[in-house]
Amino acid sequence: MPLPSDQSSSKTIIDTMGALVVFLDRLGRIVEFNHACERLTGYVKAEAMGRVLWDFLLLPEEQGPVQAVFDSLRAGDFPNQFENHWVTKTGATRLITWSNTALLDAHGQVEIIVGTGIDISERKRTEEALRLFKVAADTATKPFIYLSAGVSNEQFVETLLLAAESGADYSGVLCGRATWQEGVPIFGKDGLGALESWLSTQGVENIQAVNNAVAVGAKPWWTVYGGKDAIEVFDPVLD
Repeated sequence: MPLPSDQSSSKTIIDTMGALVVFLDRLGRIVEFNHACERLTGYVKAEAMGRVLWDFLLLPEEQGPVQAVFDSLRAGDFPNQFENHWVTKTGATRLITWSNTALLDAHGQVEIIVGTGIDISERKRTEEALRLFKVAADTATKPFIYLSAGVSNEQFVETLLLAAESGADYSGVLCGRATWQEGVPIFGKDGLGALESWLSTQGVENIQAVNNAVAVGAKPWWTVYGGKDAIEVFDPVLD
């Protein structure tokens, strides 16, 4: 089923939108699938057009709820909002938040369902990471630090900034490879002089990046115990 003629003129605008835009006919078949949909799913428009959306883009457990929303829209209950996953051509899943509405025919009946979506997968993952950072920190009964565990400098700095954003009270870091491991292949290829040059530039920048992240979120270990004044310091005498 082609788009109504008065909608076809908007095709260029739809294709250049950053948001996902999908049009469905009354049977749930795709009649418009913009470039953002192609980029997200890996399906080109020709592969998607005419196919029923829930037959290939949805998780099995979400087909029922999505069809229920579709039926509600088709019955005239619009606009509405909904969240569900799309399954890409490679099998990956992306969480989409949808704003849905409908286009009517000359008789006032719903002819086309229009979904405009935003991929919120990364935002949801970040929210979950922040929650887990806070849960872990609140569970700790003693001061703790974060270990880099061999991840890249960029990953470790991002971890520390997420910890700070979550409100996790940590007391510092222990890291090595996160600051110097990128220099290993340089040493292997070009020798000691090249490594020393790298350490004095990028290596120093890596350490500064970690220090800056620590300054944002780390707190002295004694804050766990209510501050220095709440700590009893003693020097045991050994016989």
